[in-house]
Amino acid sequence: MANTNTKASFKLSWKIGIGFAVSLLLLCTVAGLGYRAMSGTETRFTAYRSVARCNNVLGRIQGNMLEARVSAMKYVASGKQASADEFNKRLNSIHELVTEAAGVVSNAQDEQQIEKIGKTIDAYTQAFGQIVPLVTERNQLLADVFRVEGATALDELTKVIE
Repeated sequence: MANTNTKASFKLSWKIGIGFAVSLLLLCTVAGLGYRAMSGTETRFTAYRSVARCNNVLGRIQGNMLEARVSAMKYVASGKQASADEFNKRLNSIHELVTEAAGVVSNAQDEQQIEKIGKTIDAYTQAFGQIVPLVTERNQLLADVFRVEGATALDELTKVIE
């Protein structure tokens, strides 16, 4: 009687050989897929690094701008020169960071945004320059007029009340 079972008809060495070949085929398939997945990693990482560096510089610009605005508000409120000096220090940092950001960006849209930031910072600096003489004038009026006249008015009011 002839053996019709195909598994039984193969010799053990053929079974081991076919199993080894299938294992090698699966190994090569996995290796090929891994290579294909990893081959684009360098370009993707380079793009990610560029975006991360740009975002880092923009975050530093934003932080310095916030500090500059706070210093400007303190200067307007108090008229102290230390606040104006802090404002100027922050603006110098922002100008350096804008220059750095211009070298970091990789596409035209980001370059336009950096230019826009630079122009906005220049306008803000110009506006602060217009405020400085006004604050100086206010401080002079407070020292020369209001404190002297205020004391006189207070004395007169005290006399009227008594």
